[in-house]
Amino acid sequence: MATIAKRGAAFRITVSLGYDADYKQIRKTLTYNPPPGTAPQKARKLAEEQAVLFEQRVRGLPSYGENMTFGQLCDWFFTTIAPNKIRERTADNYRQSLNYYVLPTFRNTKLKDITPARLDLLFADMQKGGGVSETVTLREGSNLPDLVKNKMVKTAKKWACQMSPCEKPSGVKYSAPTPPKR
Repeated sequence: MATIAKRGAAFRITVSLGYDADYKQIRKTLTYNPPPGTAPQKARKLAEEQAVLFEQRVRGLPSYGENMTFGQLCDWFFTTIAPNKIRERTADNYRQSLNYYVLPTFRNTKLKDITPARLDLLFADMQKGGGVSETVTLREGSNLPDLVKNKMVKTAKKWACQMSPCEKPSGVKYSAPTPPKR
């Protein structure tokens, strides 16, 4: 979490990145000057927004524009991430599935506008068109197929571990390895 300190008319934003090998704290700072004539409360709010963006940039997290569409995100994924993380044939299969099922509905939809209700409509359309054989909903209390549910839980645990390697994510159980049977 970024720390914001007011220094005169400007704000100093500090992000801590842990400690180095010599046990010295690693910090990155940014000085933010709000536009002249901005009310103090508005200046503070702008500084907080800048702090979030600065922290994401320093930690190396991708920052998605508020107005980025789902189609743009898919293009970015297939040009930047996919060549380094997945095989070419797998990427082609993902692209075909996206083009057939998801992109006709969400290509020009902004990321901030994609909600669970809109995804439920997509799943209902897919079921009518023969895309899926079971009902899939994202509403609370719904039953997801076991395969999808397990994949979502596994991905959530992996994401939680990457975000903070020092903390144990909630819901993750660690057990000692069992000795081999003789």
